[in-house]
Amino acid sequence: MNRHDDVTGIVNEGVVQLSEKYLASEGSNEGYLVVFDTRTKVGANCKVEEYQAEDKTVTGFIIAIGRVD
Repeated sequence: MNRHDDVTGIVNEGVVQLSEKYLASEGSNEGYLVVFDTRTKVGANCKVEEYQAEDKTVTGFIIAIGRVD
């Protein structure tokens, strides 16, 4: 299994990268992460979750754009 086959892994990597690199360099404590899930049925509900990475808050959106049944 490729590490990018798991949406959870992608989100976790994104939260770390966003908080440690981009938010830190901008001096911001909050940001947004959008992940387009190609494995979930098109039109499925968008999942919105909040993640904490040290003192940073990342709001993540997982949007289904994948398969058509």
